[in-house]
Amino acid sequence: MAKHRAIPLGFMTVGEVAKKIGVTVRTLQYYDKEGLLSPSAVSEGGRRLYTDKDLVILHQIISLKSLGFSLNDIKHRLISLETPSDVANPLTEQADSIRKKIEQLTATLTAIEQLREEVLQMQTVNFKKYADIIVNLQMKNDSYYLIKRFDDDTLDHIRNRFDKESGLDFMDRFNRLSDEIIELQKASVPPENEKCQRVVKEYWGLITEFTNGDMSMLPNFPMLNALGIKEIEKKQYVQLSTGQKRRLHLAIALIGNPDIIFLDEPTAGLDVEGRVSLHEQIRKLKSQGKTIVLASHDMAEVENLCDRIAILNNGNIAFCGTVTELTDKIGEKYFIHIKTQQGNSTFETDNIEDTLISLLNELKQKEIHILDIKVDRGTLEQHFIEMARRETE
Repeated sequence: MAKHRAIPLGFMTVGEVAKKIGVTVRTLQYYDKEGLLSPSAVSEGGRRLYTDKDLVILHQIISLKSLGFSLNDIKHRLISLETPSDVANPLTEQADSIRKKIEQLTATLTAIEQLREEVLQMQTVNFKKYADIIVNLQMKNDSYYLIKRFDDDTLDHIRNRFDKESGLDFMDRFNRLSDEIIELQKASVPPENEKCQRVVKEYWGLITEFTNGDMSMLPNFPMLNALGIKEIEKKQYVQLSTGQKRRLHLAIALIGNPDIIFLDEPTAGLDVEGRVSLHEQIRKLKSQGKTIVLASHDMAEVENLCDRIAILNNGNIAFCGTVTELTDKIGEKYFIHIKTQQGNSTFETDNIEDTLISLLNELKQKEIHILDIKVDRGTLEQHFIEMARRETE
């Protein structure tokens, strides 16, 4: 190593290099000690002198260190910089390493944002669930969002039942089967078709595998029991009655414990006992905070179950609101229902007070005994018919 009395042209002191690159003098001294970056020359006074080439090497060291390489790794990655190729090759390698690091950081940022959304949606602090979500994000399991829907017992079962490999295998089979079900649905393949029967059998096999045969683990299992699923579990779909098929459809919809449930004529084909039972289950779902969209031509059912109603007429929403709001809009007349020993009679009026007094006086004069009196502003069915009539006028 050459020694110079003064600092020659093209050389820099350790302090100048530190200032240019943004590191400390102590860092440069440490790199020299470790054999990473020795000065190109030393002054007679013992001052370390560096060249522009040393700056390039120092930049290499700092870049590789920022990418997570140890100093020992960096030492073996540094090569001579005598030709343009010598300079270009490590720069290409650094560029590739930076791209990989950017991909890793992007994935980490995405995972952090996804975890943040899950935390906000859960609305409660649960570090065990947070940890499960993080693990599934690392596994690149797209179904990580389901974790927040499981209770602690179910999550404990999953942790004990599946490891990383078996868990990913289960999800792959589940997703494949779900995609197949969607394709069958798009193709309007009937449930009794052999393909549908096979898919349903495989789907039930996955459920049994997940629960390890413990059906009480299924969400809404008490409700599934109330629907009478146990009594038809060994029957083929084609063997089921209309009512049993209706119950099965609802049971399948409930297995995933959804927040929103769409029911299309759910009680069609059911006997009285089945209708009452199903209505009771719908009310229980409602009490759990579920949103239920019920499509029905049975106005009594709609009025009995729904908080809000939307009336469709010729494909357009003619009304959307509560039954009371509809009554205020349509129910301009009152209906007086009187039950006597001679039978039931209904009277329509727009002046309830005068009409009721007149009817009572008339029945008293005729000495007809009144058993019951009810006054209302019409049923939902009457309002629906009236609205449809107005829309066509």
